[in-house]
Amino acid sequence: MIKLKDLLKEVEAKKPDAQIIDLDSTTNAVLDFVSKNKTQLKKLVSANDYDGFYKLGFDKFPDAKQGDVAQAMNAAAVAEGWFAEKDITGMPTEKDLEQAAFGDKKLQKGVDTAAYDKLAKLPKNTENIKETLKKKGKLAEMANTESSKVDSFLNTIKSTVKNARTNQQIRDFIMIARLDPYASFKSLLSDLMVFYDKNTEVLKIVKVALQTESILKEDGEQDKLDDLSNAFQSDSVESYVNLLKKYQSDPKVLAALKAGLTDGKPNDEKFNVAKASYAAKILKPTQNEIGAEESLKNILTDQYGSLDGFLKGNATFPDPIITYNGKFVLDGHHRWSQVYAANPNAKISAINVIGKINPKDILKAVHTAIAVDSGETKTISANLKAGNLLAFTPEKVKTYVAENLTEKARNVWADNGVESDNAIANRIVTNVKTMLDKSKPEDWAPSRDSMPQPGVSNSEKWGVDMKSGKVNLITPKTTDAKQESVNKRRESMLKESILNLK
Repeated sequence: MIKLKDLLKEVEAKKPDAQIIDLDSTTNAVLDFVSKNKTQLKKLVSANDYDGFYKLGFDKFPDAKQGDVAQAMNAAAVAEGWFAEKDITGMPTEKDLEQAAFGDKKLQKGVDTAAYDKLAKLPKNTENIKETLKKKGKLAEMANTESSKVDSFLNTIKSTVKNARTNQQIRDFIMIARLDPYASFKSLLSDLMVFYDKNTEVLKIVKVALQTESILKEDGEQDKLDDLSNAFQSDSVESYVNLLKKYQSDPKVLAALKAGLTDGKPNDEKFNVAKASYAAKILKPTQNEIGAEESLKNILTDQYGSLDGFLKGNATFPDPIITYNGKFVLDGHHRWSQVYAANPNAKISAINVIGKINPKDILKAVHTAIAVDSGETKTISANLKAGNLLAFTPEKVKTYVAENLTEKARNVWADNGVESDNAIANRIVTNVKTMLDKSKPEDWAPSRDSMPQPGVSNSEKWGVDMKSGKVNLITPKTTDAKQESVNKRRESMLKESILNLK
């Protein structure tokens, strides 16, 4: 059990100007308060409503110093297991951050404070400030800590950093730093890395943002990203995949493709990805080549012992297929086609991606997600030994059945009510004809050698990355005039607030 008194004294000792006023009394009162209101307080923490969490304490103890109440609540929350002790004792306080920004040299070790010193020496008169900045060519840089970037980054921090204290300290730090007209977004992130050098959760977010910030400004890299972005929106699947393969070996491009959460629009590329199960007959292929042997041989030989499950209506495979919006097959066409050929009503397990983009573009999105996860997206060349099933005639299907049906498979079919070779052939011919009539690929469907292959690419987290919004598919551009006006208005307000500093 953590000794709250010792923990609080250790925390307070880190605060340069901290004064402990009746700390024992405050601690004991807060501990009692937390103990009696566990359900309500824990619910607020679980909902990330930290403002509400602390407000309950402030309202309960209006006569105590808010800093003491907050510290006591933090320690009580550690004791309950809601916060991690290391997050409370290892992070700088709001006072630390303020002093680092405005003058305590002991806390500025390793931090570039030149920008803050320059700001302190600026003329106090507004017109003189404008003139001074104009002479130095700095007027255009007054909003270098662009409000849109800062707001996006703050939203990422708010939704990702789980510790309330760390979250609030970062937000306070940024609000202080953004007042500096000399500070860029990049230098702001660099300063954050100094303060949070032991917090892996924060460092990961900051590093991605820093990486993306530098990538987008380097000559040539933006052109590659624009090429990919434009190809995603307008080119064929084949063209996009070829371009992605060309650029994915560039670590800077790959880093930008991983920056969907820090690209200025963290929610624009989120997909819902979930397990599902569908009858084979309701799905459509998204490739225009499906191997006849890969589709028919297993149900004529039962080489994997799965035919009985197909015929009974419950197909099982080691890996689920990948579908889009419960309608299109993105990966696993041969698993789907052999089930369909045996029993169109049989259900097959799937990982279903749900989104609003068209099926052609979802193929591109999955390719990109695979590259983001594994470092590269790989494809396999079509090697259709017995030809393309989608081009087969009923006569050709019947001939293939007659030439390949084995005794093992014949017995499984018979156990499921299809007792003669002719009946088996007719059943498969009918099912394949239904597949070709109802599941004809779309005109845009590419060949097999342009399809995403998570297994071949050794990608396991492609779906997780698509669900989180990490996969950066389109370089964000402001096309909405109203939104552009809002951004300009924000930057104008930021400039004015700097110019009017007293």
